[in-house]
Amino acid sequence: MGIHPAIRKVWRFSAVMSALVIIAVASGVEFAFLKIADGWPIRFPLLGPLFGISVGAYSLSLVNRQWENWKYEVTPDTVTLSWGVFWKTRRTVPRQRIQRVDINSGPLD
Repeated sequence: MGIHPAIRKVWRFSAVMSALVIIAVASGVEFAFLKIADGWPIRFPLLGPLFGISVGAYSLSLVNRQWENWKYEVTPDTVTLSWGVFWKTRRTVPRQRIQRVDINSGPLD
């Protein structure tokens, strides 16, 4: 059984926010480097933002594959979870070993 489709909105928002942080940090580092190395013959003033945009686009492209690969199965004896796009993980836990279940909910969830 798959997880709820609405989680894709949360993952997309998270990918965009991460990309914005990467853009800000990479742009700041690039700006500082260009200020320090004023005589540097090769200048790429948009390298930081382009890097952040490419990381964000790549993350957004993986959201649907990530959602398709998240599966779970609850049987009378076990709970089985499987997830992963590149590194697939499958975890089976006997129901007798489950002691606690935490459910977190934030403003986006």
